[in-house]
Amino acid sequence: MILLAVIEVLIRGADGVTQSLNLPDSNGMFAVGLLARSPFGYWFSWALGAFVADAWLKGQPLPFRNASLFWWIVLALGCYLFKPIYPLCFLLFALMTAIIASKLLSGARPNIKVPAFSLKVLAKIGLWSYSIYLLHQPFLSLYTNGIGCLIPAQDYSIPLAFAVMLIGWMLVIPLSVLWYKLIEMPGIALGKRIIQKMDARNAATFEPQRLQENAGRGRIVLVLMIVALVIFVVGSLWVNAKLKPMASENNNLAWSLATDPQAANRNGALAVKLAEEACKETQYNQAMVVGTLGAAYAEAGRFDEAILAAHRAIDLASQSGNQTLLEENQQLLGFYQKHLPYHQSPTSMHK
Repeated sequence: MILLAVIEVLIRGADGVTQSLNLPDSNGMFAVGLLARSPFGYWFSWALGAFVADAWLKGQPLPFRNASLFWWIVLALGCYLFKPIYPLCFLLFALMTAIIASKLLSGARPNIKVPAFSLKVLAKIGLWSYSIYLLHQPFLSLYTNGIGCLIPAQDYSIPLAFAVMLIGWMLVIPLSVLWYKLIEMPGIALGKRIIQKMDARNAATFEPQRLQENAGRGRIVLVLMIVALVIFVVGSLWVNAKLKPMASENNNLAWSLATDPQAANRNGALAVKLAEEACKETQYNQAMVVGTLGAAYAEAGRFDEAILAAHRAIDLASQSGNQTLLEENQQLLGFYQKHLPYHQSPTSMHK
């Protein structure tokens, strides 16, 4: 568990440092972020519940039962205020939960009366909880992305996305119940049979030989973990190369949503969101992308920010020697200074 804690803290700490320093985009930075969102970045946090449950079932002293809950709560809540340690939030709240569970299982139970029906509901949710945890993220993402493909971009909004997520839960719960019955329960039964066979074989094996076999297995597991980590990092770099066009796509869509000649096709708020994402991906260093951000701000009525973005785009175009972009953004700046958004004519070209 100490090793898992070190791995998770290092991964998440590196992610926090790269985010707080706003380091330039690179394959390395992308790999760090992807590792932080992979099972490696949650390994210790996910294992805490099993660690506490294992000690309780074996009648051993519960870990964390003597830890100060107050200071862990302060640390977990305080990490929201400091960007470098913000990625540690999940880990800190997992630790806080493990401390609470250890204290409750050790006998420090609050005198709270809970209705019997709610206990039955909670017991059922507890059985399904792991399946719900596994399935909710991919399925909710699938629902929202599917809706995004069916609904025009200018009509997409945060309230709509929230409504889709709520509706999605109505599908996640029954799917999780099916997963629990068809996958998780048979898997648990299979695991128990394998463990029973291994215990029976180990009991009949001479102890030194068993220790030697276990050491060999440990080396194999370590090699497999290293190979898996290498594959994951290489895969991350490959995915990063494939995802690089995302900034260009966001920029083009933001430009269209901000400047389309048809009012029904414009959406200033969404244009700002997409343009800001494109600018973050390009570190605010591309004149065309920053110019799109200015147009999006203007369409959203945020003209002071549009003027600043136009000045930034002009400076970048001047530094790169792109006379065409320089003149275009100077023209756009004139619109914003008059508190006017820029809209293309029906015959003009899109960015």
